[in-house]
Amino acid sequence: SQFWAVRGAEAQAGYPKGIHTLGFPASVGKIDAAFSDKEKKKTYFFVGDKYWR
Repeated sequence: SQFWAVRGAEAQAGYPKGIHTLGFPASVGKIDAAFSDKEKKKTYFFVGDKYWR
């Protein structure tokens, strides 16, 4: 239910934060996986059979 921002091997100040601060609906209790595409500058979040970008 929380996430951290990490740069290199360091967690950034001000974290962890709740996943709902990212705009996830209340029905999402946890993120199963996340993938960051640096080339496209997009992050994908996976929950069950759904994903958000």
